[in-house]
Amino acid sequence: MFRPGKAVLTVPRLPFVSRVSGNTTIRFTIDETGRLSEATLEADTLSAPTVTGIDGKDVKTGPLYLAAVERYFRDGQFPVRQTEGKPAPYVVTLPMTW
Repeated sequence: MFRPGKAVLTVPRLPFVSRVSGNTTIRFTIDETGRLSEATLEADTLSAPTVTGIDGKDVKTGPLYLAAVERYFRDGQFPVRQTEGKPAPYVVTLPMTW
């Protein structure tokens, strides 16, 4: 089971004020020590693919959510998994609703 650290998972500000909602699927690669080594956005069905930043430029919403999720999970600890009695990396896919 994942043990959270001190980081708090929050909705990114731009999508929040723009009332973006929907689903994301995040793929985590966990290293031999149970730490997050990589996070990628596999898919999203967000209500708005982009939002307008304060500079007037469009910003993709999926990567904003990915960054928030990655910060949270990097601060915690995943269980160590073993293959043939030795710690081994593994992959976890997590669907999230916003």
